[in-house]
Amino acid sequence: MTSTLPLDREQCLRNAFFITWALIGGVLGYLIIGLVLEPPGIPNIHSLSIDFDGDSVLTLAAILIGIVAMVLSVLVPMLLIRTSLDALIENRKKTPGSQQASYECGLLEAYQSSHIVKLALLEGAAFLNLVSYFQEGKTLCLLLVVLLVGRMLASLPTANKLAGWLDRYENRLRQMA
Repeated sequence: MTSTLPLDREQCLRNAFFITWALIGGVLGYLIIGLVLEPPGIPNIHSLSIDFDGDSVLTLAAILIGIVAMVLSVLVPMLLIRTSLDALIENRKKTPGSQQASYECGLLEAYQSSHIVKLALLEGAAFLNLVSYFQEGKTLCLLLVVLLVGRMLASLPTANKLAGWLDRYENRLRQMA
């Protein structure tokens, strides 16, 4: 990902913060509208069970995709970051000089891209589980939505988290170079 203007820490943090809240807000907005339009009854033990029949295909798919999204939300960003680190090292070999600035800008772009991908995976799975919940009424899907949104909330960027992330990956870059 190349940009015309270099990305700084403040911009990166602000972008990641707004993107995180926008994606969380979309899921929560859909949940609130769905609950207002069709309030659920009191959950019972049957709503937590899943019968393996043709009527629960959406629920089974949603739960499976939710679990896979949780795993992929860790693995895919790591792969993107690794690819970015390799590209930064390759660029450093081609054009030596101003190592710190080029590393930081490239790392900020990698952070932002990996953060967006992680949140998109979680948001998509959360939406699918919400649709499944409103269609089939299985509380288990709603619980998975809570876990997925919780993972998104845990990803909310802060200045300290970003600084720690940058330090960790700058050290990795130095070791790899």
